[in-house]
Amino acid sequence: MTISRSREFFLLSLLAAIQFVHIVDFMILMPLGPQLMRIFQIDTTRFSLLISAYTFSAGIAGFAGAFWLDRFDRRANLVFMMTGFTLGTSSCAFSWSFESLLAARIIAGMFGGVLNAQVYAIVADVIPYDRRGRATGFIMSAFSLASVAGVPLGLYLANQRDWQLPFEVLGGFALLILILSFIVVPSLRHHIVESEHKEKSLTMFLELFKVKKHQTAFIFILFMMIAGFSVIPFISNYLVANLKFPESKLPVMYALGGGATFFSARLIGYLADRFGKANVFRWDAFASMLPLLAITHLTTSHFGTILTVSTLFFILVSGRMIPALAMISAAAKPSVRGSFLSMVSSLQQLGSGLAAVVAGSIIIHPPGQLMQNYPIVGYLAVASTLICIFLAGKLEPHEK
Repeated sequence: MTISRSREFFLLSLLAAIQFVHIVDFMILMPLGPQLMRIFQIDTTRFSLLISAYTFSAGIAGFAGAFWLDRFDRRANLVFMMTGFTLGTSSCAFSWSFESLLAARIIAGMFGGVLNAQVYAIVADVIPYDRRGRATGFIMSAFSLASVAGVPLGLYLANQRDWQLPFEVLGGFALLILILSFIVVPSLRHHIVESEHKEKSLTMFLELFKVKKHQTAFIFILFMMIAGFSVIPFISNYLVANLKFPESKLPVMYALGGGATFFSARLIGYLADRFGKANVFRWDAFASMLPLLAITHLTTSHFGTILTVSTLFFILVSGRMIPALAMISAAAKPSVRGSFLSMVSSLQQLGSGLAAVVAGSIIIHPPGQLMQNYPIVGYLAVASTLICIFLAGKLEPHEK
């Protein structure tokens, strides 16, 4: 489907807003880690469960979604998932214990994870391949905005009252986006195969795994998540516990890193379209290994050094996802793209949850003590990055 450039801008802006709200919902829990660990009296292992509960729930929902997402209008799917997500994130605001928050995160993840697949399925259906890198960069600028505005504002609200207030605000914003989705998102049905002999859901699902480039994409996204998400959830805890980084300064770190990636995401998207997605991914992935090792081995409490390393981490680790997602979205034909990307999103979430659980089991961090074994997690992330660099050359696009 082709739409006008002006409508394309409004559509991409709404999709970026959807990404923004569910990224903030997911990200805000990580810098709140020191607070939550104190309030609920939990260790790193239980905190990693709060993180992985969202991602595992999202992964299972994405797995289920692969059976039916390509049988319905993309807009209907998006509205349904956005409704469930709004209810899920709002319920976090009313959590009173570790167990109730864990249940709320499961609900939010169930719908939030599938939202990601729907956003990129719509982008792939509407935006031509030769401009999709820039469109993906625009959508991924939501990560930058979430970091520069969403997370710092959420932390400010949490410091002003309590950790539940950010989720109250997110629930209201999600409701507004849900209403706008009815107006801005066009009906997208051309991917639906109209035939009396339409394949059954299970058969279609199994077919996804028979295509070699699909298999490569699935393995690729799993290692991409391990390469980043083994490190990311524990950055705030490490800085606060080991380097005595003030919790009040965490918003500054996220704002600076997010502000930098707001510009770098668009530049990386442009470079991916100009020089090739695989080439730009390799360049970025190689460069990202430096901040991966640096942030897990920091021993200085110098404010400027910490901000420099964390900003490079934001730019390079998040930046490699732009060409990666553009390559992955092109690996499937339109008739199965929704199911394919739902499976990719599912594996992305499961990989994130697995990475958090594995890292949480490696790290030793009793309440009130120093965090140990974080450098080992950094080596794991670098090894996974090298595997992704190798696999990038084997991702062949269905379209060019």
